[in-house]
This record gives sequence, C-alpha cells and structure tokens, in this order.
Amino acid sequence: MLTPLRSMISTVPQEYDDVARTVERAGGFLHVLRSVPARPHIPCR
Repeated sequence: MLTPLRSMISTVPQEYDDVARTVERAGGFLHVLRSVPARPHIPCR
C-alpha cells in the first residue's frame, strides 16, 4: 500500500501501527512517501 502521507492512514501513532501490522500480516507492506505533516494551508485572500 502506498500513501503520500502517514496521516492519511491515521494521525494517531497506535492506530497507524495497528494498520501497518494488519497489512503486513496479510503479506503486504505499507510505504509512506512523506512522514512529516505539510504546512497548514493558508487560503488566498
């Protein structure tokens, strides 16, 4: 499973770890392109 951000799986570390374990038990893998959150979006005025 490929996801651009870790937070797309879960913002809670324990939930993310649970999902990663489930994916790995099923024979897959989880790959995150960027693990740091992006800067907050500031809308244009």
